[in-house]
Amino acid sequence: MTRSRLGLVRITCTALMLSACTSTHSDPDPGPLSAGRENTLSFCTELGEPATYRSAVWNYTDGPDLTIDSVDLVDPVGLDLVASVIVPNLTGPNGEQGIIGISPGYPPRGHADMGQDWDARIDAAGATLSAAAEPAVLYVVLQRSGPDPGSAQGTLVRYHDSRTSYQVTVQTSYLVRAEPCGNDSPPGEPADPSV
Repeated sequence: MTRSRLGLVRITCTALMLSACTSTHSDPDPGPLSAGRENTLSFCTELGEPATYRSAVWNYTDGPDLTIDSVDLVDPVGLDLVASVIVPNLTGPNGEQGIIGISPGYPPRGHADMGQDWDARIDAAGATLSAAAEPAVLYVVLQRSGPDPGSAQGTLVRYHDSRTSYQVTVQTSYLVRAEPCGNDSPPGEPADPSV
């Protein structure tokens, strides 16, 4: 091998090692907000009717203020994010916490009886979470974008404190089916004519 080719091989190998070192991938820091446990919320709606879903319950009791930058659905298919809000959770007279899982409409129907102060809700994007004794609850308002069922694999929340940016994927997935329930299939699957 000639001297110039050897130099080219060394330069190429060095460049490859540098790019390998600089292209290592690591997941973003989820920070102090919890991703929750993995589960699926399933609900039936009329076309054009939104539904309110609990996405996360955050018991943030110690630390600097956190500001939510954005809330997005993960891998949505036939599903639109109409709104995302933070609602303070209230403790009832017997210590119970009324957290809605799924409710039709937005604000959810019957919300006055469910232990949340819906009048105190704020848009999630731009909201500041301060350490508090009461949990903050993230709700997403979802609506099918067409006649077929819609789904999403979670909720991506980007947020920051005064020094660091974070990103957490809330692991609640969603399946919004058409009324009447049972006469549809998950997105991407043909309808079952026997149902």
